[in-house]
Amino acid sequence: MPTPAPAPAAPARRPRLPSRAGAALALVAAVVAAGEARADQIWLTNGRSIEGKVVLRDAERVVVRGRYGEMTLRARDVDRVVAAPTLEDLYEREAGLVEWTDPDDVERLAAWCRERGMLALAGEHAAKAEALRAAIAEARRRAEEAARALVLRTRREGVDEGDPDGLLRHARWAADQGYPRAVVDEARAAALRARRAAAPVDDAEALYRAAQWAEAQGYPAADVDAVLGQALLAAPEHARARVASELRALQADGRRDRQAAAQERTSAEAEHVRARRTREAAEARRREVEAESDRVAARERDVERLERSVAAREREVGGLLARARAEQAEAAQALA
Repeated sequence: MPTPAPAPAAPARRPRLPSRAGAALALVAAVVAAGEARADQIWLTNGRSIEGKVVLRDAERVVVRGRYGEMTLRARDVDRVVAAPTLEDLYEREAGLVEWTDPDDVERLAAWCRERGMLALAGEHAAKAEALRAAIAEARRRAEEAARALVLRTRREGVDEGDPDGLLRHARWAADQGYPRAVVDEARAAALRARRAAAPVDDAEALYRAAQWAEAQGYPAADVDAVLGQALLAAPEHARARVASELRALQADGRRDRQAAAQERTSAEAEHVRARRTREAAEARRREVEAESDRVAARERDVERLERSVAAREREVGGLLARARAEQAEAAQALA
């Protein structure tokens, strides 16, 4: 197995402030300045110093804005002004302390930028930290694979190709260590080849013992049958090989019959499940039909009650009309 190429190393130099972040720095500088509590240092000619923000400086005066308001100094009383560091200066200083091959260190710088509103830089550094972690994980995985491949190759080269038991031990070791199935199968196949090669092609007894060995080691039935077939070709009259071959044929037939029976049982169970689901669906449909019939009957009863109520109301209205006509007639007679 070829040794994988090492993962590319992360850049060791500290990058300069990206140019596209300049706009972001300019936008957040005013907001960040208030939170950073950065102040200019104004040194006076008498040796004292004042902290504050120089808002105006000319030949006559220096205006300083401090915590408690503004104060005006005479220019001749000011020896020098040490300007407060800019946001870019602070970033450059913080970035200079970062170990750029350490994803945790880069992630800390991303958090520092995020806290100060430098979102573009924070996103870049967070992405770089994730890329570093992925690269480190990939390099570690490749190194582990290379080490495992080296161990496997070393152990395999130390096994005698003519020693079937040693090859089987190697196969069991590879399986216990979690190597791919193909590696285990290759070692087992080599062990079977070695065992068959140790038996002369015309020695039926040796070939029979090789078949017994293969069966005891759990080789597939096809491999065992192939070795028994060689034994019978060498000596068709070899009784034990013939009996073993016929017994294995009967066992194979039995396995096929059991598999067929299991398949039929599975099919029958599936059909039973389908039938039960059909019955359940039919029962649910019957209940739905009965419920709908009950709802229709209830609506019919409601209609009958409504019809009776309407008829009673009509009779009541007819009586009222009759009385009204009678009263009208009586009134007409009285007027006559």
